Amino acid sequence: MASRSPLTPGLGVRLDRAVRLADEGHVLVGGDPIRSVRLTSRQVSGVIRWVSGAPTRDLDEAATADALVRAGLAHPRPIGVRPDLTVDVVVIDRGAAGGLIATLDRLERLHPGLEPIVVGATGPAARTARAHGARVLPVPVGGAAARALALTVSDADLVALIDAGQVPMPGWLETCVGHFADPGVAAVLPRVLVDRPVPAGAGAAAVAAVAAARVVPDRGPDPAPVLPWGHTAPDRARPAGAAPGDPLRPATSLVLRRDAVGELRPDPSLGVAAELELLWGLVDRGASVRYEPRARIQARPLDDLGGYLRSCAEIGVRGAALARRRGARAAGPELSRTGATALALLVAGRPLSALTCVAVGGGAAVATLAAPPSRTAPAVGGAVVREAGVISSALRGAWWPPAVAAVAAGSAGIARDLGRGRRVRRGRVVAVAAVASALVVPHLTSWRTSCGTAPVDPLTWTALGIAGDAARGAGVWWGMVRSRTVAPLVPRVRVAGPIAGPLGEGPAAERVEGDSMSLVGPGRVPSRG
Repeated sequence: MASRSPLTPGLGVRLDRAVRLADEGHVLVGGDPIRSVRLTSRQVSGVIRWVSGAPTRDLDEAATADALVRAGLAHPRPIGVRPDLTVDVVVIDRGAAGGLIATLDRLERLHPGLEPIVVGATGPAARTARAHGARVLPVPVGGAAARALALTVSDADLVALIDAGQVPMPGWLETCVGHFADPGVAAVLPRVLVDRPVPAGAGAAAVAAVAAARVVPDRGPDPAPVLPWGHTAPDRARPAGAAPGDPLRPATSLVLRRDAVGELRPDPSLGVAAELELLWGLVDRGASVRYEPRARIQARPLDDLGGYLRSCAEIGVRGAALARRRGARAAGPELSRTGATALALLVAGRPLSALTCVAVGGGAAVATLAAPPSRTAPAVGGAVVREAGVISSALRGAWWPPAVAAVAAGSAGIARDLGRGRRVRRGRVVAVAAVASALVVPHLTSWRTSCGTAPVDPLTWTALGIAGDAARGAGVWWGMVRSRTVAPLVPRVRVAGPIAGPLGEGPAAERVEGDSMSLVGPGRVPSRG
């Protein structure tokens, strides 16, 4: 992986919301995988300044900030930095009636004098685009080929790609462009939210609400790095405050640094997975790809059942296509060694052993982290919950067909034993109940947090959610057959443990490595300052 320079001095940094402080701010606990790092007094003073809104002052502070960002303990935060870069805004037309007009009207209102590039518009849509002062390329219509063409015809430093029908909110472009003051940033993804007008009919309203929570490319309210498959690396961790999310959700709107992309282009043969392949390729080169939720774009709701199920299936299919393209042997969920062992014990019908494994792993993590248990125990508990969520997501995705088959077979076996008066193994009952709960309970939980004001009852919400799981699971398995790979089923197991150590001062500081076993896996703190 290519090396990269620390964050440019002058950029802001803020701590992740899940970070806990100990020893008067000299110890930070957080990240995913979890770690604790000790700061010098000078570094603590810098962190206090950053939290109050001040930028980094010099290369040493920038290196410290970079190490915290890459350890998942902090987030970059542009603070009024306007790099002297040119930007082209490219609108990809997909032929949706009225969508292009809405996008161009908003761009004209937000950015007077802007001359956007419209790719794929023909006929009346092309005439409308030219009336808005846009440069029109009539082919290709939509998809990765259109995005690849846009990167070719633009000569600007940055290229902002947005689908027709999406409506950017004030400040979306400025917020994204601010990140490019850091020369290591290759791409920024804004947050895509669903504009929810009341659809006609209760059924359409229910589908629109569930689709907004399941298939719209909203990556949540917290900033986070975009990582291949969502997997961490020795020098790249996730922030614990951001939910792991779905790494296969599409990237329909993004801002790219054109010279960082180089010869990389969205591959049309990958369909809806092409943009993800491009972003992951940038990360593999050592560049940073960031998700910025403060930059917001509104998208149209998806309110028809067929479209919702097709979108779920497409998300499943793209996993196998990406695995085949990237040669990934483990494209499934990322689990710690302890989490993978506990899952295997649970499936084997040994729930008490699984709980013991989790307790021992968690206790080891608390003991390893260099902070008081009052600070580390809640952080480790949060890691347990996050990993349980990752397993549940896998059961409702790639593992859905075998999980449902296992629940059905286990339930039939329990019923048969009861009918014959035989003793039923408690572990078997617990395993079946645990898997069944993982398939159903998350939908009930998301109903409470995601349905908002939509008139959707919990049973309808759950039924639509399970139908989406079935469509996605079918898509995964169809994609595996077509791509001849089982990588989406294979979890990635982390084998290293949490980090407890100093964050060295100065760009030449050595990296601190750890190898103790933990519930949440590897780690290495990149210590560049």
